[in-house]
Amino acid sequence: MSRVVAHPSSRFRLIWNFLAFLMLFSDLVTVPLQLFDPPENDIESVLGIITLFFWTLDIAANFMVGYWDKGAVVMSPRRIAKHYMLTWLMPDLCLVSLDWVVIFALTGDGTAGSARASKVVRVLRTLRYLRLVRLLKTKQMLAKTQVLMSEISSVRFSIGKLVVAILIINHLIGCFWWGVGTLECEGRSWTYEFRDHSLPYRYLTSFHWSMSQFGVGNVEIEAVSTCERVFCIFVLLFALIAFSSLVSSITNAMAHLRRLNDRETQLALFSRYCFEQRISNQLMYRMIQHVNAVLDQQRQSIAAVDVAFLKLLSEPLLEELQKEIYEPYLRVHPFFSKLCAMYLACTRSLCRHTLTTMFLAPRDLLFHPCQVAHRMYFVEQGTLKYTRNQGQGLMSVTEVTPPEWFSEAVLWTRWMYFGHMQALEPSELVALGSEQFCEVIKMHPEVLRVLKRYARKFVERLNQAQECDLTDLSTERNTTPFMRMEKRNEPGSPLTFGLGWCWSWSRFRRWRQSVSVGKRGSDNSSSSMSMELDQAGTGSMDTEKWTAAEVPGNAFAES
Repeated sequence: MSRVVAHPSSRFRLIWNFLAFLMLFSDLVTVPLQLFDPPENDIESVLGIITLFFWTLDIAANFMVGYWDKGAVVMSPRRIAKHYMLTWLMPDLCLVSLDWVVIFALTGDGTAGSARASKVVRVLRTLRYLRLVRLLKTKQMLAKTQVLMSEISSVRFSIGKLVVAILIINHLIGCFWWGVGTLECEGRSWTYEFRDHSLPYRYLTSFHWSMSQFGVGNVEIEAVSTCERVFCIFVLLFALIAFSSLVSSITNAMAHLRRLNDRETQLALFSRYCFEQRISNQLMYRMIQHVNAVLDQQRQSIAAVDVAFLKLLSEPLLEELQKEIYEPYLRVHPFFSKLCAMYLACTRSLCRHTLTTMFLAPRDLLFHPCQVAHRMYFVEQGTLKYTRNQGQGLMSVTEVTPPEWFSEAVLWTRWMYFGHMQALEPSELVALGSEQFCEVIKMHPEVLRVLKRYARKFVERLNQAQECDLTDLSTERNTTPFMRMEKRNEPGSPLTFGLGWCWSWSRFRRWRQSVSVGKRGSDNSSSSMSMELDQAGTGSMDTEKWTAAEVPGNAFAES
């Protein structure tokens, strides 16, 4: 049984939905026209029978097609049957049964000349309007079709839907306007002088009147009876609300389409520039993917520069705002979590002046070995890949996901990256600048004393580590020891960040030499250094032991 179940996105189902949409559109056009008492003809009868057979088969077809449930396709026949019985089965059975009753009744009473038979026929024709209940399905059908389109095609399709909606609304109002006129309320009606005209003329006159109620043109037709006057008031109120909304939606969609066309033009210009500069197709494709990803990200989130009212906020309010935005990322780190809890003023300043958000497209390289580090990073969204050369041809690969952090050492000592960090998917990072961090911390002496102790302990752990264990990634091993320290000032003279404890660059150099393959020579030879860079992916450093006080621009040096 499961073999006959069709996928909701299969070609058969798409064709079937298209036919269903045509049937619904046919009912939407022809059923309201019954108010004009059109003459019976064979073509209309044949179309009615075809439509009835289609909707009868549609009931059986709905038991043999899967459906989407929370992003997953359900193909189980039992679940499909249960889902259909709980949604559209009863309305479909009632409508199809009613259509069959109308067909047989009209066929049987069509030759009867009695007044009673004429009333029955009129009632049965009125029941045809219940077919319009199926119009509730059109929204779901159109949504499924629109998902398969590109963005620019989807916007064009939305504009087309809005235009068709305006025409259909005026079609319905025009038909109902003629129907109200045929009620002969109070023995008067605006339709008297038009009843001898042809069906197309009567319909176009009513349609013209409907369009004029929406402010499009004018027609010399006025309400005569009370019923017609009430209907006119209702239409005017409806036009005041609905038509203005539709026009506004069309205007917004046109503006969106114009922006998309500008985007397509810029992408074409960018591709032409790459072609003229003889850029490789691989690099050009990556750049285009990055541009598209950034543009999509900008549409999904609102940038601070786009909010004009933010410029009106005072500095304390801006600090509070940035604190609520960025503090959750700082609290991921055990030490910064303690810092946020104990020093609120410092936390506000850090969030206001040191933290920024950055975006990475897939395959973007954030850093590489031997590059001087300037920021610490917190992963907000996405997945990154960290690759490190372990020596002897061994490579370690680690995936970095939220809520991890990395490159913390740049805050406490001079640091160069050990590995590559590359984005595997669209990713967002929160970057903590080391220089800005120093500038903020030096304005808070009490926090500075605490950070000195943490920095000394952090760098001490670095010095105790083996070269193969050094990494840019986050590690609890560096933060846990300090969290166990007592909250008291240690005896001794004031310390700079990591003074006397900073990691020795000679150890870095020995590690670099250990992963170099077949390279020997003098440390002062620039050619040898270049060859080792190529082989090991790391750089050469002097054997001098660095301290944080010697880092240019360090804000924490004390005399």
